[in-house]
Amino acid sequence: MSPRPLLVAVIGAALLVTGCSAEAAPTPTPKTSDAAPSATPTPAPAPPAKVPFDGDCTGVLSAGFLAEVFDGATTTAGGDDSIVGVMPDMPASLARLGGLTCVWSGEGAEFPTLVMTLIPETHVPADVSAAHAEFGCYGWSICGGARAQSGMWVLAEAYLPQEAYEEPAAEELEAISARLDAAIDTVFAQPAAEYSGVGAESATGSWALPPCERLAQAVTTAAGMTGPEVGFPGDNIPDGAGWRTLESSDVARWCSWFQSLGSDALIAEIHLQSGIGVPTAEQLAAAQAEAFPLAGADAAYRVAQDGGGGARSTKTLVVVGPNRLLVSGDQQDAVAAAVVATLAG
Repeated sequence: MSPRPLLVAVIGAALLVTGCSAEAAPTPTPKTSDAAPSATPTPAPAPPAKVPFDGDCTGVLSAGFLAEVFDGATTTAGGDDSIVGVMPDMPASLARLGGLTCVWSGEGAEFPTLVMTLIPETHVPADVSAAHAEFGCYGWSICGGARAQSGMWVLAEAYLPQEAYEEPAAEELEAISARLDAAIDTVFAQPAAEYSGVGAESATGSWALPPCERLAQAVTTAAGMTGPEVGFPGDNIPDGAGWRTLESSDVARWCSWFQSLGSDALIAEIHLQSGIGVPTAEQLAAAQAEAFPLAGADAAYRVAQDGGGGARSTKTLVVVGPNRLLVSGDQQDAVAAAVVATLAG
């Protein structure tokens, strides 16, 4: 069984902060800790990308069509623009490529979640395109397929109930495939100008994302590791067609290291996003982000994801020009400062 794609982990967060707009955001004014002064970002102008449906997920599929797909269940629409999920703000990075991802959920339907990903065909890696050229099931409880038209690649995926998951029977697979094909047909039935996207040139000051190996020494030293291993001690890691496209296009990168300490472990996990601009005030407010000063950063925030006390229960979000860095694990502030210094060097 392959690792569970990251999007499974962030669907809950996706539905908390709705809308997929990638428009330029004003300078955020988040909650500020009493113990630390607020830092003010210096955002670069947002790159002039053309995003399908102007970034509005409600224009991708009609309410009537969604009612059919979800067997009449009440549908919630949204996009993963949360900064507190395991994968940070994927729509902002996809927008740089002229892409869009949208999520709909329907309680009690044959499959509870539908995800549509639209990306200009030129950005989709050949192996990703080939892997989704025919309908099939993969990962953990995910089935999907993709087609291209007028230069746009559209992937439709159904997330099946995960409780006591079993491979769907042939009849069920045929029904799911038909619904996903219909979803893609519905997108392509609209004017090409609506569903098409165009990527943007890098904004001034955008990071050229390095390979993880270049950051390894600085990050693991800052995290206090003496014998680090590459990777994350779990299977909940970034994956899927959208994420692989972002990495291959060098607009997003995930790096992680850990060191086992008996029953515990030191962990350093970072997400880099190049040229996407600052988070919106709404995102920061929803995350209850608290600003604090960090050397080399235009802004830095502490974000509490949950009270579980795990490696991802808190995060450090850093803004440098139009770029973002999200750090979780041990010694987050030291790791963030080390990454910023390395990228500035």
